[in-house]
Amino acid sequence: MVEPLLDASVKQAIRDVVNGAVASMPSTVTVRHKAGHDRYGETYGPPETYTAMVQYKVQEIRDMAGAQTVAMGSAIFPFGNAPATMTPEDQLTLSDGSTPRIVAVQRDADPVNGVTPLTVYFA
Repeated sequence: MVEPLLDASVKQAIRDVVNGAVASMPSTVTVRHKAGHDRYGETYGPPETYTAMVQYKVQEIRDMAGAQTVAMGSAIFPFGNAPATMTPEDQLTLSDGSTPRIVAVQRDADPVNGVTPLTVYFA
């Protein structure tokens, strides 16, 4: 018999630690999913507001196409409070009102343990 890597109490402890870290440095961010194009440019759906930990840290990462690029920061969404889907074509508005370009979206899926944090890297 294969035992799960983490039992329910350990999974909950991980969620509590991550959610506590995010709660200690809260930022309100707004996500708008790309809806399409019109003659004026890109169009987006209605805004969705989330709490996230925004970190400004220059780092080299790989974008969604696998090319190396530089991210100026990231927004880390806590468990249970993240957009169901997110792509670099969507729009992220930070609490200071800026709308940086999304360069990569990383969701660390762990189907065995149900731990799926979401990190959005922006330039």
